[in-house]
Amino acid sequence: MSVDRCVPPFPGTAVTAKSPGMWNARRLRYEFAVRPAVGAARPRVLFLNRSYRPDAEATGQLLTELTEDLAADSPDGPNGHPAGGWRVTVICGRPNANPEGLPAKTGMTLWRGVTVRRIGHTRLAGEAKRSLALRAIDYSTFLLSALWRGVLTPRVDVVVAETDPFPLAIVGRLLAWRHRARFVIHAQDVHPELGVALGVLRNGPLVRIVRGAMHVAARSADGVVTLSTDMRKTFLKIGVPADRIAVLPNWADADAVRPVRHGNRFRLEHGLGEPGAPGSKFVVMHSGNMGRTQRLEDVLAAAARLADDPRIVFLLVGGGAAEAGLKAGAKRLGLTNLRFLPYQPKSTLGESLSAADLHLICTDARVIPYLMPSKLYGVLAVGAPALCVAPAGSEMAATVTGAGAGDADETFDDRQSDRCGWTVEPGDVTALAETIAAAATLPRGELRDLGDAGRRLAEERFSRAAVTPRFSAALRAVTEGESPAKAARFVPPPAAPETLPLCDPSEAETLPARQAA
Repeated sequence: MSVDRCVPPFPGTAVTAKSPGMWNARRLRYEFAVRPAVGAARPRVLFLNRSYRPDAEATGQLLTELTEDLAADSPDGPNGHPAGGWRVTVICGRPNANPEGLPAKTGMTLWRGVTVRRIGHTRLAGEAKRSLALRAIDYSTFLLSALWRGVLTPRVDVVVAETDPFPLAIVGRLLAWRHRARFVIHAQDVHPELGVALGVLRNGPLVRIVRGAMHVAARSADGVVTLSTDMRKTFLKIGVPADRIAVLPNWADADAVRPVRHGNRFRLEHGLGEPGAPGSKFVVMHSGNMGRTQRLEDVLAAAARLADDPRIVFLLVGGGAAEAGLKAGAKRLGLTNLRFLPYQPKSTLGESLSAADLHLICTDARVIPYLMPSKLYGVLAVGAPALCVAPAGSEMAATVTGAGAGDADETFDDRQSDRCGWTVEPGDVTALAETIAAAATLPRGELRDLGDAGRRLAEERFSRAAVTPRFSAALRAVTEGESPAKAARFVPPPAAPETLPLCDPSEAETLPARQAA
């Protein structure tokens, strides 16, 4: 390998063929002086995450879609960004929830161009994940297996560590050194800060040691991908430079998840009736993980206050660590207007989400700096109004109210959009119940207009086709020593002209076709 085929470890650093490596104390990283250029047609990227297809958990489904797009043969994508053209490997674990019953054996498989290396590890905590001690054992065995498998994996150009479980950032940092590769953290949440904020973890010596290691990994990363401007502020406080923090939301596959407003089989199977028909129910739904971050006990309290309204029924669809406690609470309150349903197959997700007249996206105010619920984007994609339980100044509340999600940094878009729902403050059960009751009295046309606004927003900003090419652009920027924040910036699509330009008389016969297009 000749020196002219090498690139500097980061901009402004000169290298020579004789220098074995160097420390950069400011960025707390060890850089190998000679690393192969990543300008090849198909650069190699390794993803680390416990959850992957066919796991029903959101992080696994999103990672599956992202890697499929990155591994696609076509390098062209929407929004001016390249989409595919990567050689993708995923190291993942065994699924916690597999509603479709698809094979998920350990070993190597090929899925739509992605090399999937599923590793063995313990699953003592089970799908409910109630025991913190058992979860710690499961996470530890997965991390050790992931590290060993990553060491044995053929050399890659970029290592991307997801956050399931969160110490994967430390494993990813070690593997990036091992492969002499660029390192990126894709932060679906920020731990251990999130666990400490919720009181799940005690801020003792062990947690402080892990936090210190996580912060070193973040500051040493070539790029950090966060889900919101709220999370970006957290990484800025940690010490990650602004130009290395790309804000990329999660998404919904707007082509696969579409509104099903009439003849919805999910509504018919569960006796909910056709929307707007006599005797039909006004369905208030929470779909997805039932964990400690959502404050779903407030939903139970709101359901109790609305128990005398025969129109309204609450559906909690999914599962998680808080499910057993919520079921016990509903039984204690004697709630006959609230039902629990399991995770729905991905193939019918459009119908199950479309069955709701109003979707709840609940968050605990303490967690806003550390995560962004991805279920919001599926709600927008099916054209259903959203009721977000979130602080007024958060990005999630701003998205639903149409206020935009601006930031002082010019790399963020602050354009306003149409309102697609409502927000209430976390913990305000009275406002939650009153808002649900008021929504149930609105004409169907007003609810449909709110849902249509959400659908437009999903297609433009939060669809799979709009986001995954931006992720690819951020990765390519990292390989080239450029800013992932600028490369992943959202570029609004050009507005369609109000009138067609004048054409030559000889082209007059093509005008109808042009108008149709």
